[in-house]
Amino acid sequence: MAPDGALKWELKTLAGYQLNRATPVISADGTIFFAGADAKLYALDSFGTTKWSLAMDGPILGTPALAEDGTIFVANGRNLSAVSPDGKILSQVIIGTGAQASLTLAPDGTVYVATYEAKVIGYTGGHGGLMNSPWPKYQADLANAGVAHSF
Repeated sequence: MAPDGALKWELKTLAGYQLNRATPVISADGTIFFAGADAKLYALDSFGTTKWSLAMDGPILGTPALAEDGTIFVANGRNLSAVSPDGKILSQVIIGTGAQASLTLAPDGTVYVATYEAKVIGYTGGHGGLMNSPWPKYQADLANAGVAHSF
């Protein structure tokens, strides 16, 4: 929202019957990454223009996380994927029946994912901890200090 409360821009995805549940994350260079329930990961500039979109294997219901080196981690369908800042899949691992919750990154780069099977799984990320950016994961930072501000 603009300071005067006017709509600045919007992106409409083709989510079908699914609701977009994931919150956007913001990289150090200002790129906005958004996981859509339409099974796509989007990269947008601050004007709302799509830089790229990447079709994933199933809806993305949790918020992605940004690693120090710019890698975007996203849990979708049955996979945990590491995606490059330019929209290429770097690696994938099957996580079982899928994940709905947002994943997180530890300072040592470990990626933690909660699955439908009532498991929390840790994976060696190899891309560093959280990116030093305005909003690299759900709830903003390791302390989960992200809160909505009143205007």
